[in-house]
Parts: sequence; C-alpha cells; structure tokens
Amino acid sequence: MINQESRDKFPEKSFPDLSIKLRPEEIISYAYFLKEVDYLTEFGETNVKFKDKDVKGFKAQSAEDKENVEIVKYWDDDKFIISLRLKDDEDELFLAKGFDMTSPKDIVDEINDYNREK
Repeated sequence: MINQESRDKFPEKSFPDLSIKLRPEEIISYAYFLKEVDYLTEFGETNVKFKDKDVKGFKAQSAEDKENVEIVKYWDDDKFIISLRLKDDEDELFLAKGFDMTSPKDIVDEINDYNREK
C-alpha cells in the first residue's frame, strides 16, 4: 500500500519501492521533499556522467545559461561552492563539492559568510 501511495503522490520519485514485511504492530512513516525551481534562464539539457552512469542532466552551455551560475568560493576543481540563481528571490540553491559530509556545518558557515557579504 505504501508503494502505491508514494507512486500516486510522487510519480517521478527518486527512491525505489519498499520491500519490507511488517508485523501487525509495526508501522512505517515517510516523508518526501519536492521543490521545483525556475532558473533565471533555462539550462540546456544534456546527458551527464554521475557515478559512472549516464543520467539526464543539464549544464551551462551558452553565455545566457552561465548567468545562472555564481561562484561563491573556489579552492580548486575538487572543492568549491556555487550558487544557482533562481527567478524567485526568496529561494536560494547552493551546490558544494569537496567538504566532509560528517560535519556539514563547514559548508553552512561558508554560505552564511557569503550571504553576510552580499
């Protein structure tokens, strides 16, 4: 039943169906966060490599696409933070690479410092 409900509510969900046998006294609770955003200009669609697999994606191909991307902080190709500009000024979207994910506070601090300097 939970698999059918999640397919109905989230037809393009990114997680597989659950295959768990529950006893009568057990329950499952789930939540799914979906946020759709509009970029200043639409990115060009392309296939990209992700973990050695081709997946549908997008990249800044034209000068207009590149207006969506702002470099927040750049150390090298393996450590950086970028911001993707959105139509709605109330939303912010940051992408970071190269940080220790056992302590994401470092990334949050860098982004907060960037926002204070704006």
